[in-house]
Amino acid sequence: MHEFLGAAAEWCERHQEPDFAQRYRGTAQRLAELGDQLAYLGEDRLAAAYQRTTTAGSRPAPLPAPPPPGPAPEPRRRPR
Repeated sequence: MHEFLGAAAEWCERHQEPDFAQRYRGTAQRLAELGDQLAYLGEDRLAAAYQRTTTAGSRPAPLPAPPPPGPAPEPRRRPR
């Protein structure tokens, strides 16, 4: 959205609408800053969730090893 508003601001400048251009440019800047903050917040929450799942106390118990394979069946002989 901030890129769209930046493009709109450029269009307004080319068409002699400096007041609109300034308003769009300011709004685009604020949206870009909010987007950066949201991305940082998301990364921070993701890191915290990862840390909670990888701490020693919260790890699930390891699964038991599968049983060893049984003896292989004897091959069948074809009748003659």
